[in-house]
Amino acid sequence: MDYQLLEQQRQLKLEQDLQDLIKTKVGIPVPTLRVIIRQILEGLSFIHSKGLVHRDIKAANILLHSPIGSGRVIAKIADFGEVKVKTQFEQSTMRMTIRGTRPYMPPEIILGDIYEPKYSSNLFDIWSLGILIYWMTTHTYPFNPNSDSSIIKFMEEYSQTGVLTRPLQITDNLLWDLLVKMLAFDRKNRISAVDALKHPFFTSEQAIREISPEQYLLAQTAQIEQRNGDK
Repeated sequence: MDYQLLEQQRQLKLEQDLQDLIKTKVGIPVPTLRVIIRQILEGLSFIHSKGLVHRDIKAANILLHSPIGSGRVIAKIADFGEVKVKTQFEQSTMRMTIRGTRPYMPPEIILGDIYEPKYSSNLFDIWSLGILIYWMTTHTYPFNPNSDSSIIKFMEEYSQTGVLTRPLQITDNLLWDLLVKMLAFDRKNRISAVDALKHPFFTSEQAIREISPEQYLLAQTAQIEQRNGDK
């Protein structure tokens, strides 16, 4: 097994949030990314099908859990404190602009007119997940997350060029194609959770071959680490 994968798996406990894993600064292999991202999208697809918008998708709100004997690692979406029903979300105005975590907010919220209703609905969550994937793969953001001016500058330049600069760390073409679709500046062009799950990044022959073995390896390592920690 790849050394980096072993190092990454060593950090995985029976219950931890994705933020802890990313902060180890260890590169997460594409098969592992595929397993985690797919499950988050499945969760979002379900949430959105119920007319709900999470509004605070970020690493700290994604829990990784491995039930004993299951042979699986489960990514669970947590913290529903910012959830809104879609109709409520569409009627929100100024209050909507301060909800969620700012580096994960989409352009229509950051740059939108605060006196106009926000119609991004479930596409808010898709942008947030796209930013999370960007951080997972590069350990950085396309802007300074601690600077409002940096975030706004990135979005304004992106709106003018329509081009998202590909970081060197993202070498998988299918992953990059999916990410570009999730981070489409115009929400009308942003991919939905349902359609994202149909993307070749998850449906190609290679993807299907890798998902089950990767789940097993992650779960096995998590359970071994948990037993060792209990000694």
